[in-house]
This record gives sequence, C-alpha cells and structure tokens, in this order.
Amino acid sequence: MEINHYLIANGCIPQKIVLDEPLLGAYEDDYIYENDKLIRYGSNTIEYENGLVSRVNLGAIRYEEYFYNEKFQVIQSIQFRKDDPTEGFKKVDDKKYKYNENRIVQIDDLDDNELNSISYYPNTRNIDTIKTFNDNMELIGLKVYQYDQFNNPQKNLLIPRLNYFWWIERGSENNITQQKWINLENQTETIIWNYTLQYNDFDYPIEIISTKVNSSITTKMTISYINCE
Repeated sequence: MEINHYLIANGCIPQKIVLDEPLLGAYEDDYIYENDKLIRYGSNTIEYENGLVSRVNLGAIRYEEYFYNEKFQVIQSIQFRKDDPTEGFKKVDDKKYKYNENRIVQIDDLDDNELNSISYYPNTRNIDTIKTFNDNMELIGLKVYQYDQFNNPQKNLLIPRLNYFWWIERGSENNITQQKWINLENQTETIIWNYTLQYNDFDYPIEIISTKVNSSITTKMTISYINCE
C-alpha cells in the first residue's frame, strides 16, 4: 500500500486563486484534488511516487523533479525545459536544500553559483531574512519579511510545487505584509512591496492587494477555499 507522506491537513485549502496583474492581466488557478492529494493547480500537474511528490509538469515544455532524504524532506530540485523540440529537454535549474530540524536554512543554487541563507522568526515557519551570497561568499542581496497573525492560504498544503524555492518563501505560517528586496550588487537598490489583506471567518485571506512602493504597480489576488471547518 502506498503511503502518502503529504496528506492534506484539516482546514481550509485553496479551491481557486485569481491573480490580476497590470502586465499579465488576470489569470486563474483552479486547485483539483483527488484521494487526499493535490493533482493539478492551474496548468501544472503533479505526479506522485511512494506517497511523495516526484514531479510537477507545466504542460509539455517544463517540469521539475524532487529528491528526498530519509525524513521525506526535499533535498534537491531539478528543473528541465524544452525550448527546441529537436533538442529535447535541458536542465535549467538545480538547487540543493539543507535543514535545521524541519526548516530549510540553506539553499545552494548550483546553476547561478549562489548560496541562500535563511533565518526565521523564533518558533515559526515565518522567514525573517534570506541572504544571498555569490561564489566568493560576498553578500549580494537581502530579502526581509514582515507578517500578520492570520493563516497562510497554503498552510495546509505544504507540498513541493514548480519553482520550489519560490514556494518556500510563501510557505510561512502567516501572511506577508511587507517584503523588502535589497540588491547589493553594483549599487544598492531597495524594492519594497506592501500587502493589504481581507480575511474570511476562518482567518484565511480572501483578498490580497500588493502595492510596490514608489510605483503605480498594484496587483490583486482573490482566493476561495474548500474544507473550511
């Protein structure tokens, strides 16, 4: 019998996420579940092996594979893309992950030759800071986060998904209210995003407005759920 190491936890899980962006327009991701597993979200389909997510496919042109340790933690993700049908799939992203107990504390980007060091707020999965170093161990970037006290939409659905590093940043217990990016290469550049949220009766966000400081760029995300109880 197959053991599912990533059974969906009790509580709200996403049913539909609609994102309205000024550059890309609006698009929807429907979340499809079957036998206590997420099998599709948007254009991405999920494959399982021995109860673990083994691969996520984006149509027929891109996929990401996952490798685990004995604790069923992802220790490596490798992404492939097919730009030219005659050449087939080529590796475009390769990352390795290191843990302190159940939290990822280091990500080695083997393609960009960068190391990402992650620190957390005490006793939570909320990331405090991500520091990025180049191959000479020079600090080249910082990401700093602030949070609310309410439930993250993905709180009960922490399984690997395409662009795994991106999802790690969004796999917190609570919701990001401010994200600050500091680029230390060449000259210091700081980008700040602020987030305004509205919640349902179960303290999960149903609307998130993202605003870029000193810019007219604003995005809107709306989220509907199932299994709220």
